[in-house]
Amino acid sequence: MISWEYIAGFFDGEGTIGHTSRYAYKVSFSQSTMPVLEAIKEFLGGYSIYTWCATYKNKNRKYNESYQLQFSASSGVKLFLEGILPYTIVKRMEVLEALNTIKDVRPRVDYDKLKPAIKSLLDAGLNGKEIMRLLRVGRNTINKVKKNV
Repeated sequence: MISWEYIAGFFDGEGTIGHTSRYAYKVSFSQSTMPVLEAIKEFLGGYSIYTWCATYKNKNRKYNESYQLQFSASSGVKLFLEGILPYTIVKRMEVLEALNTIKDVRPRVDYDKLKPAIKSLLDAGLNGKEIMRLLRVGRNTINKVKKNV
């Protein structure tokens, strides 16, 4: 059965973490067979960590193909790293560094619930940047309210 402990050990041996930008990371696992990666993918999907698999053709190697499981959404990477942190040994410093670097990820917001609050703050004279900082919403959400006022 797959668990965070198992995945941490697998990540220590077969996983990598790399930058996609200054504050974003990509996690990947490589393997010569697909079943283990599929089991990990299913486990992570239960935590809303969405992954994809790639197949690579190998020349002059023992195996004809290799497989790679990858994901890079900041929310998924952060949740994954927090899940394996207590059990990671070999790549513990990399995990800690990435967790300290990943920007805080804003959860997806319900526009209909925020609309009245944004409207009242706009009516009170706050500007877009102040509302973004106060409610932790993006510029598009505020602009959407402005258009519908």
